[in-house]
Amino acid sequence: MKNYRVSARISEKAYKDLHKSEAAEYGKKYREKNSDIIKLKKAEYCENNKDKISEYHKNYYLKNAGDIKKCVSKYCKANKDRYKVIKNRHKSKDRGLEFTLTLEQWNEIKNLFGNKCAYCGAKGELTQDHFVPVYCGGAYAAENIIPACAKCNSSKKAQRFEQWYPKQDFYSAEREVAILKAVNRYAVQRGESTRTD
Repeated sequence: MKNYRVSARISEKAYKDLHKSEAAEYGKKYREKNSDIIKLKKAEYCENNKDKISEYHKNYYLKNAGDIKKCVSKYCKANKDRYKVIKNRHKSKDRGLEFTLTLEQWNEIKNLFGNKCAYCGAKGELTQDHFVPVYCGGAYAAENIIPACAKCNSSKKAQRFEQWYPKQDFYSAEREVAILKAVNRYAVQRGESTRTD
């Protein structure tokens, strides 16, 4: 009797292995056909088992905290720009400010300035500077973000562009025009009035 059970288990495993792709295809079709029902059942399960799910996630995190931190750190290093956008969107949301900048827009803005600091023209790693400072209600949006080197960004701090930029040793009327053009370009795309400051 014992041998029969073992051979039954082996043959069941062999059958599953043999028909793995068919089962996967059936499962895929079933999920596509019944996606609404599956979502409803999942939502119902989550609603009825909040404590159980929360406890599971808490325990999982405690057991795997080191691995999770390493994985997040690795992801952030590999995706610096994406991480910047996500982090700054959260900050803006917490402050009650608009947060519409996307990674694609950020890449486009950097390209407008040749992947250099818009203020001094330096090459290197770029930060996202708010044209209108956050303390003045500056949104995290394409028409308000300028690529800047860390030195320029920290020098500008919370000063307004028109007060800070003309006083700099590296001031360039040509770059000023390019910055205002970029800011106005996105403002026009959103249907807002263009800035003259």
